[in-house]
Amino acid sequence: MIKFLTKAQHVVQIDQFSSVTIRAKMDFKTTAKVQNDMLNISLADGGEMKASGILAQKLSLLKHNILSWDGPMFIGDDGKPVKFSPDVLDSLDPVESEGFITLLFDTIAKLNKGKEEAAPDGSKDNPLLGAPVTSKA
Repeated sequence: MIKFLTKAQHVVQIDQFSSVTIRAKMDFKTTAKVQNDMLNISLADGGEMKASGILAQKLSLLKHNILSWDGPMFIGDDGKPVKFSPDVLDSLDPVESEGFITLLFDTIAKLNKGKEEAAPDGSKDNPLLGAPVTSKA
């Protein structure tokens, strides 16, 4: 297969036996989906970022970037492997899963961070991972 047509993947080791496969880099379509989710969450919070909104934004990034997972960490109460689906992330306990969510969120953000280029407003960080920055009038 032609290399540029292959979707690059990155494996994140969660522990010695469990791993999560994520996109190595978000494509334009995935980036747009994440940005749309994040904007909707922010608007639902009345434009103010609340703790629940921050968690929802992190989970949105995970939902659009996790491709699969494997290992004993992902065994359900019935003893069977839990296949990854975005809906499964909604059932995670935010306190118990904080380390898992943070590890994956930080890894995805790092993989998608571009070259350190200043935005038109002079800032270097963009909270929406590559979203266009509009100039302030």
